[in-house]
Amino acid sequence: MHEGEKRLYLRTADAPFYEDQGDAAAPVNKSTFGTQYLYSRETASSRAIDSSIKRVLLTEGFPAYYDEVGSVIYNLLPTLTRFMTANGRRFAMSGPEIMVDSCGDVATDFASALEAACTAAWVMNGMVVLKPGATYIANRTVSLHNIGLRLRCNGARILRGPAMLDNESLIILDHDFSAPQAVASIAGTSISLDSTGSTTAVAAISVADSSAWRVGDVGRLVADNSIIGSVPGDNERVGESFRVSRVDAGIIYTCRPLRETFTTNIRVAR
Repeated sequence: MHEGEKRLYLRTADAPFYEDQGDAAAPVNKSTFGTQYLYSRETASSRAIDSSIKRVLLTEGFPAYYDEVGSVIYNLLPTLTRFMTANGRRFAMSGPEIMVDSCGDVATDFASALEAACTAAWVMNGMVVLKPGATYIANRTVSLHNIGLRLRCNGARILRGPAMLDNESLIILDHDFSAPQAVASIAGTSISLDSTGSTTAVAAISVADSSAWRVGDVGRLVADNSIIGSVPGDNERVGESFRVSRVDAGIIYTCRPLRETFTTNIRVAR
């Protein structure tokens, strides 16, 4: 994300993740990522992330949440979910549903079948679908690098097999970041994100070239402003993660207003 080393900080339970833009000698003393759960809705009509959710998969890093039709919106930070749960279809798929059972022998090598289904769905902008009510035994961790995931569980379960340790993740999503781009300006605005015509408050990030950005991308903003309350000498710099809701020529729109104020040497990457 930056010329120096990359670190992530969690300031509070409700605040976004932050990135230290200091040198390699800056101590890591804020927080570390714990293991998070991948949530599934109890009912397709459920709209809120609340007591109606249940745990179905164990994953690392950012938690993932389902939209109102049961599709996973992956890698969302907790602070983004309030803006996503009611209108998950704004990132709707345009491709086919890919059945995991059709992509390999799920009885002997479930992980390979799931990886094949995820790769095919990503290429075709489709959705990975599990057999309704089925129980799958995972033989290893499924690692998905630089691809997104839409997963419809249909009440199915994925369990660790005897070859896996109790603390091993079933699915890991990780992505590389692009080279940072200079940000010309950031302005608050309101745009329509769905067919209802209602508007949502967002941030408009102006850059020289937005052609590589896509709706649904997860981006990172950083600047040379110090984090409020940081220890002098730690070289901690303000940063915030966001999800892209719309892309125009030279403008990247977030899904929600930004929490932080960026003024000095602002950069953005996806």
